[in-house]
Amino acid sequence: MIARRLGFEWAWMAAAAFAIGSAEPSRSATFMFTDQAAFEASASAIVSGVVFEEFAFTSANLGLATEVAVPPSTDSDLGPSLTLADSATGLGLDFQLTSQQAGASFIFDDAVGNPGFFQPNVLSVGRVNSFEDDDWEVAFSPGIRAFGFLLVNNDFNTMETVQVFGEGGLLLDTVVPPADSTGANFFVGITSTESILRIAFDEDIGGDDIGLSAFFFGAPEPGSAALLVSAGCALWLLLRRAWS
Repeated sequence: MIARRLGFEWAWMAAAAFAIGSAEPSRSATFMFTDQAAFEASASAIVSGVVFEEFAFTSANLGLATEVAVPPSTDSDLGPSLTLADSATGLGLDFQLTSQQAGASFIFDDAVGNPGFFQPNVLSVGRVNSFEDDDWEVAFSPGIRAFGFLLVNNDFNTMETVQVFGEGGLLLDTVVPPADSTGANFFVGITSTESILRIAFDEDIGGDDIGLSAFFFGAPEPGSAALLVSAGCALWLLLRRAWS
């Protein structure tokens, strides 16, 4: 009985060691969700024990950005790039949000372009009514398997896309979110069986002016060293059982 049981477990260990040693998985899959609960369920199925963190675009949180000297007040121009380090946020990763529309900065609670257009605590890509092609991207270090965001006042159409990039700038997938005409917070979540290092949102050149109110992150990718330690612990436990 012991020999048969160990034979099965050794086969499992060999498969695990092969997976750990492989530089790239043979196949990858990317999934998009507009329901936050389904997004979290998908991420939990991909990464065991995943922890979700929310970063709301409040004045206090934006004041943690490298480029921002003090927490911004209403109608503050924050520049075209915002860098948030783990040492400041405690999220377990660094991320950088960058405007991809020429000349457009991120505006916190725009009160000039169209006062009252957004709810409080919203970043717009350029001033409302001045910049319409509201493209942006966000990069992560280390990579993650799950990322979500809340959009405000965005009218999706088939010309708008979310591109998902992995290691070495590899394009993992391009997804088209479904239409939304509520004008309120609209959730979009992406999960992947491969590490996500960058997300690019490409908006159509339309009359809507979008805002961002929050980001959501899954737990950072476990490093290869941590995986090897986990495999070593599993092997040690297996041998201990065989000797007992």
